[in-house]
Amino acid sequence: MTAISSRATLIALPYDWTLPEHRHYNTLLLDEMVAHPSFYGMPLSPEQRRLVAAGMLTAPDSRIWGVWDDGTFVGVAYLSNIIEHLQATFHVLFLDHNLVGKRNLLERFLAYCLVGLDFRRLCVEVPEDADKLLRFYRILGFRYEGETKAGRLFPVASATPAGGATTPTATTIAKYGSRMEGVFWRNDRWIDVLRLRLLRDEWREESHASSNSRSHRSPGRRERTRLNLRPEPGHHHPTASQRSVAEQGRHDQPDALPPGLSGSESAVR
Repeated sequence: MTAISSRATLIALPYDWTLPEHRHYNTLLLDEMVAHPSFYGMPLSPEQRRLVAAGMLTAPDSRIWGVWDDGTFVGVAYLSNIIEHLQATFHVLFLDHNLVGKRNLLERFLAYCLVGLDFRRLCVEVPEDADKLLRFYRILGFRYEGETKAGRLFPVASATPAGGATTPTATTIAKYGSRMEGVFWRNDRWIDVLRLRLLRDEWREESHASSNSRSHRSPGRRERTRLNLRPEPGHHHPTASQRSVAEQGRHDQPDALPPGLSGSESAVR
């Protein structure tokens, strides 16, 4: 089993919705999706929301990891629109609607996707009024499509008024360009959805820069284990009744990839 170590009690394991021991968790996830119409891009009845949610949970071209907190099921991390070795769309759903304390796990999960699963980029789509979620994704390293290039093309752009006008920052320029207009129905009106991405090359550069900035001091456990892909002792994981086996034959994986991508379990912790 491949694991990414963390100080937290949270752990993510491949989630197989067909397992009998996961039926209760399936119901929790579907009930949560049905209870929140704002999760959907258009008005749907409860029955329609459940069908859409079930389709997401069972989609053959997706991958799901269940998240447990000290043995208690708390949500899922989910990849859709997968193009092997290129990109996938990242989603996360926590039953407590609380992102506090989840950052450490998700940073390691994203690292696992970029390195272990060999994706060049990960994408997220966020309704423009979901400010807290947007800020959280940016903390995780996601940037608007074109934001880096905008920074290179407009290096002097700033929010400082000049000549009575405000020059938009590169981030603002990218924010207005990196969107799908009028595709999400909210509060009796159509709103935009913002598109962000996390590139493996940029992530590696940022990780290297962060490591260099910490080189003058003794590394703490968090720094030492950031990309630790070593196997973890068995007692670090949930009991057998709470574990998930990896997907059986749903995704062909080349032999060169790490354990957990060709039929064995993978844990992100």
